[in-house]
Amino acid sequence: MTPINFYWLIFLIPILSVGSQLPLKLQVIFWLLIVVWLATYFIIYLSRGWLTLSAIWLQLGLDAIFSIWLGYPYLFIFTGFFIGSERLEKKSRLGLVGGYYLLAVGLYIGTMLTLKGGNLYEALINGLFIILSLPVAYYSSEHRRRHIQIVQDNERLTYIVKKAERERIAQELHDNLGQSFSVLALKAELAKKLAVKDPALASQQLDDIAKTARADLDLVREIVAGLRKDLLVQTLAQESINLKLAKVGLKTVGEKIALNWPEDIQELLAQVIKEISTNCIRHSGARDLTLTFSQDETNYYLKASDDGQGFKTKPFKETYGLSGIQKRVTYFGGEVSFRNQGGAVIELSLPKKG
Repeated sequence: MTPINFYWLIFLIPILSVGSQLPLKLQVIFWLLIVVWLATYFIIYLSRGWLTLSAIWLQLGLDAIFSIWLGYPYLFIFTGFFIGSERLEKKSRLGLVGGYYLLAVGLYIGTMLTLKGGNLYEALINGLFIILSLPVAYYSSEHRRRHIQIVQDNERLTYIVKKAERERIAQELHDNLGQSFSVLALKAELAKKLAVKDPALASQQLDDIAKTARADLDLVREIVAGLRKDLLVQTLAQESINLKLAKVGLKTVGEKIALNWPEDIQELLAQVIKEISTNCIRHSGARDLTLTFSQDETNYYLKASDDGQGFKTKPFKETYGLSGIQKRVTYFGGEVSFRNQGGAVIELSLPKKG
């Protein structure tokens, strides 16, 4: 159900002013028609299906009556907005679009022919609203629906990623700690039984328990440290969402290869990609960003290129906040370059260790 926009009703003031100047008997008819028109306005907002379709057709007829009777065709703007923004079957929409332009444009032209002087210019401007209200409403509504769908898809994707991460953690804890805790429990029971009969052996079992517990603690720390790292797949998923919301497409080449790179390389590239994505959204004006991953015997490579305006100022590394990339890559022993080539291009190489 679409929320009712009461503030649009302020644009009824001109026709109410025209109607208030009619003779008393005609005013009664006028106000009855206005009440019916308002009823269709609220029905369109509050209903669905055939009732909405019927209300739009009735409102279209009332628009035609006001246009012929009072020379006021501008209520068609309301109806054009409804036709463009409502979710209708294809046949129903085509019929309404045809009826709308046949009545609205035809009666508008008829009204234009009766106007002279300054009113003619005003009518031309208002006529543009009549003609454009339907397509503008349609594309605006479709854009809003796509945006909502993108947000919902992103929320689902985020949920799936989090769920997969929880399952991975649970599996890792089960595989690595489950068996170890079982061994600890057995050793503790054995040490308890040996405490009186063989204190030396019981002490040895307790030492083993302490050693195993310390190893398990180190393992837990490793798992927690791994959770805190931003690996490549997580960053690409999140930045794809951010770029999509900014109407920038993300394309990757060689992503599967990069997902098998060492974790320290992935963690560094994740930070770099975040910075690249931020700069692309804020400064580039690009529509597409491409990330290309590759490697050879000695290095890992990342090339980021977009189709935006490129780096316009120098030194652009400071201007566009890219000095962080330079510092990270240099600290790791790698190299990075920034240049313009049909947009901004950033290339970096990271040495393979060992």
